[in-house]
Amino acid sequence: MNLQIRWKDCDRSKAVEAGVEDILSSLGKYNFINENVKVEIVHYDKRNIFKTRINVLVKGKNILRAEATANTIYGATNLALDKLEDQLRRAKTKMRRGK
Repeated sequence: MNLQIRWKDCDRSKAVEAGVEDILSSLGKYNFINENVKVEIVHYDKRNIFKTRINVLVKGKNILRAEATANTIYGATNLALDKLEDQLRRAKTKMRRGK
């Protein structure tokens, strides 16, 4: 899986990168995901919050996007990954039903 992480207004963290890679590698069971995954982590100083956006290309025509906001970088990233997995489960069900 080709993972691209963009850091905006915050320092790069090897621990966060490793966590994202581990979780995304476990999503390999969804064989309809294209190889390119883009993650963007943004820190908003004024509100002191982090926002994580994850974009995944799905074979066919769709782009799945999960976005989450939290007080910590780990919280925002974990929430976004949970949302992404939920979207992937629903997409798999739709594909199975032929919609």
